[in-house]
Amino acid sequence: YSFSKDNNSSVANTVFGGLICDLRDLNACFGPSDFDIRHLFNANAVVELPFGRGKWLGAGAAGWVNEIIGGWQVSGIVTARSGLPFSTTTGSFPVGFVFDSPAVQTGPAPIGAVNTTGPNVTFFSGSASDLGFVNPQPGTIGQRNTLRGPSFWNTDLGLAKNFALPWEGQRIQLRADSFNAFNQNFFANPSANINSSTFGRITASASAPREIQFALRWDF
Repeated sequence: YSFSKDNNSSVANTVFGGLICDLRDLNACFGPSDFDIRHLFNANAVVELPFGRGKWLGAGAAGWVNEIIGGWQVSGIVTARSGLPFSTTTGSFPVGFVFDSPAVQTGPAPIGAVNTTGPNVTFFSGSASDLGFVNPQPGTIGQRNTLRGPSFWNTDLGLAKNFALPWEGQRIQLRADSFNAFNQNFFANPSANINSSTFGRITASASAPREIQFALRWDF
């Protein structure tokens, strides 16, 4: 569990990032950092299977049998996190500047949920006006990072077979690794421009398709 807040999450005050929303009020855009992951879980394990000489199963296996059933390892990494914060945009306020003011939020921040039942993948149940977002008026700034995107989880798995070499401390390892092993698709943040017809629509993924790689490794 963590919580990070700032005025802007860029590391430098340049025309491409790190801009202060309002020099008269440094807290105008104070809110959750772009990288604020409220809940994050990571777990990893490497398990040597109990097969082969000196193990639970096949403790007295002959040499050639041990080469087949012994030396197997299973590994995995599981990651799960809550959604990332993001701001609405207007696409036009202020005109001609790199900074795009967030919309003014007139009610409580809506809680989105991925909906795949229609022709498009959507995140909000209504239009921007239905949810209480309006364009900022001259001299006003909207609220930053009050929305949360979809959650995310991923599982990577690996299977390895070790072959002991006659020289001390050396082995050959054959392994196969699967990234996003269950080939799950998790959605990225939705379009947040309140003046766009695509507001609330999700058109990208936060996850990559499953990848499998094979490797030969010599430890010495």
